[in-house]
Parts: sequence; structure tokens; C-alpha cells
Amino acid sequence: MAQQLVHRLSPLIEELLQASDLSTVSAKAIRKELIARGADKYEIKNFRAEIDDKITEIYNSLESKEALAHKLENSVSPSAKASSSPSYSTFEPKTVTRKRKIPVSENEETDEQMAKRLQGEYDGSRTRQQRSSRSARPAKKTRRKSQAHVDSEERNDDKNEDKKKKRGGAFNKELLLSGALADLVGTHSLSRPQVVKHIWAYVKERNLQDSNDKRYILCDDKLREIFHTDRLHMFTMNKILVNHLRDPDDIA
Repeated sequence: MAQQLVHRLSPLIEELLQASDLSTVSAKAIRKELIARGADKYEIKNFRAEIDDKITEIYNSLESKEALAHKLENSVSPSAKASSSPSYSTFEPKTVTRKRKIPVSENEETDEQMAKRLQGEYDGSRTRQQRSSRSARPAKKTRRKSQAHVDSEERNDDKNEDKKKKRGGAFNKELLLSGALADLVGTHSLSRPQVVKHIWAYVKERNLQDSNDKRYILCDDKLREIFHTDRLHMFTMNKILVNHLRDPDDIA
């Protein structure tokens, strides 16, 4: 049962990870999106460990491909880069020192480590210190009824998610979009994951993926106005989008 479920969900898991920012995405976010896309909530809960293993497997595979793509891009001669790369910006390839694994354990300690990593990227050392103080909390007692445990866990997840948002977690925060990006997605403010999701929906609706290599997008006029290139790698897209997103708190 678990193997069949994981096999059935694997293509959707890969699609969701490809449309996400690998530096901030979490297993929990992918599970919630699976449920939003029609997967059975209780199947996801009952086979959480197996599904998280598959999420981690696909995540590491995509991360390795991203690292290889940047390595190959970096090995191209300067003259070739000048003729093929956008002139408005330069991106340094990400150095991969080790494989990051998406947190998948159900115990509180691993969840805290995941929270520290995400918040550390956005809020700095002060938030990391606040998070570390929570590690001393005693573990919750195990529920005797499995279904009660599942429901309780879901409520706790929702409460923790609300607390993260109140403390200023930036993953799902709505950002202001540039004019070109707003024209593409049809609104002036979205969270970063929603922006990526809208772009992929736009690309697939118009069949703009390179048939020879699905990692590349063949830009039309609207996409060229944002990314300034005719052929865009999906991992480069996330980096270029930074130039089109602004935190409303930074605007005086």
C-alpha cells in the first residue's frame, strides 16, 4: 500500500519540488501541497515517513542536478558566456559542500532544527538564538489512539505554522512584484512560492518548456521582459526573481 502510494505521488512530488525554491522548501510544505492537489489527507498522514523519504530522495537528486548545471555553466569560456548570458546580471554558482536533507522526522528535535535553518536564512542570528531555547521543552506524551495522535499532530502543526508567520518567517510572506512580473501573474503582490507556481502554470499552459530538456524554458515576450533571455534554466529563474520581489516593510 505504502509503496503504491509513493509510486503514484512521485511525479507530483518532483513537479512541486521543481517549482519550489530548494533553499527554503520543506517536506511539510510539499505534503500540504500534495493534499491541496487532491491526495488523501489520511493516506499522507499514515504513510508520512515513506512519503518524506521519497521527497528527500527527489530533493537530493534535483539539488545534484542543479550543482552540476552550475558547474558546467561556470566551465564555459568567458567569450561564450558573454554571447549567451544576460548582460544585466551575473550569478555565482552555488558551492555544494554536502547534501542538505529535508527534515523528515516526527520528533520535536528535528522539527526545531528545521525551523532554525529556515529562520536563520531570513532573520539572522537573533532568531536562531530564540529558536534554540525551545529545544529544552519536554517531549509530548504519546497518544494511545493513532487517529487521535494524527489529529493532534495536525493541530500542533497548524499552531506552529501560525507562530512562525507571527514571528516574521518570510517563506510565505506576500511581497511586492515588479511591473513586468505583476503583468505576467496578474497581481501586484504574492508570496515567493506563489510567484513560482504562477510562472510554471503560465509556462505549461503555453507549452514553453524545451522539448529536448524540460529544465529549460523557452521565453516568450512577457518572460523575456522579466528574465532578459530566450532560454531560461529553471534553477536560474529563482535567482533572477529576487530582482523583481520587494519586501513591503523595506519601503519607507
